[in-house]
Amino acid sequence: MSVKQHLLPPPRSAFFMACLAMSMAGCSSLGIDNVLPNHKVDYKNSQSVKSLDVPPDLTLPSYDQTYAVVSGEVVSANRYAQRRPVEVAQSNVLPASTDVKIVNQNGVRYLQANVPAEVLWPKLKAFWGTLGIAIKKEEPRVGVMETEWAQNRAGLPNDWLRRLVGTVFRDSYDAGMRDKFRLRIERAGAKTNVYVSHQRAEELALNAGGVKWELRPADPELEAVILNRISLHLQGGKAANTPEIQQAASVVNLTTVAGRPALQVSGDFSSAWLRTGVMLERSGLVIDGQQKEQGIYRVIYRGKGKEQQGWFSRIFKSQNEVVKVGGVYQVHITNQSNMNLISITDAEGTAVSTAVADKLLQNIKTEFDR
Repeated sequence: MSVKQHLLPPPRSAFFMACLAMSMAGCSSLGIDNVLPNHKVDYKNSQSVKSLDVPPDLTLPSYDQTYAVVSGEVVSANRYAQRRPVEVAQSNVLPASTDVKIVNQNGVRYLQANVPAEVLWPKLKAFWGTLGIAIKKEEPRVGVMETEWAQNRAGLPNDWLRRLVGTVFRDSYDAGMRDKFRLRIERAGAKTNVYVSHQRAEELALNAGGVKWELRPADPELEAVILNRISLHLQGGKAANTPEIQQAASVVNLTTVAGRPALQVSGDFSSAWLRTGVMLERSGLVIDGQQKEQGIYRVIYRGKGKEQQGWFSRIFKSQNEVVKVGGVYQVHITNQSNMNLISITDAEGTAVSTAVADKLLQNIKTEFDR
């Protein structure tokens, strides 16, 4: 694996460019960053990384209409834009009468807007451009949008030398971290819920030279920052209400039902469904489709933490490892009174081995317990 080299120009050119940078250092512009002064996010000066030596993306299976977010006719964002060009092209800001809020339900945050998913989709797509992050994949049918890997330069030192050199030679400093985001939308009657999940990779030096990229835990705080920025984007800089929905703390236990591993989550079905969806993404299970009426999430295992080392070959280092990265599963949520049972099957709905179910359910429980 090659290591990226940062080559500086001859001294005379560097001196000229440095002087030019100093003359421009006072330039600034007003924007969303002034509304949210927390510089937790700074992707604008760092182009999305498309050819980076990071864990490759999983090749997702062909879209299965069984798992469409919308029942009946599915209208893509492009087709919707063609039907209503004036309304969609007019602005990426929703009308003032639109109710947009960020809901905090027992620590799980999501954005809710009282507009159809078809109206919201192109505006969400435009949002990533305001952060300087490119979109890698968008699937309006399943309500999933995924970005390219991008460097968050907010983690770089902010001394005068870094600012000076970084202005002239943008790639001279590297945070050694890459972030990518998955945005998932879900219909909730006449409203639309928006969920954001985060994935991070860190560059590590190898003893024999070269580097490797290793997955790091998701950052819920960063997910909250992105949700806030989406809200500001949709409302033209106006902050959204953030109602707190506090319920009794969920009881989450590993158990066995009819000889098969399961996870118990207390509470009503809607709450369990919502929270489980977020925990799946954080535990390394990427949601590829869903059938809420049947209580089924279709997921793809991308690995977690150091398990990413096997991502390069799409499986873990040993053929005897329990779960293959890239494996497709169904997560079933069944409500029984005020208790929900979560179980795992393969993509066809057939029971998986006890070892596979134990591992995936333990990963999910770990996220619930955080």
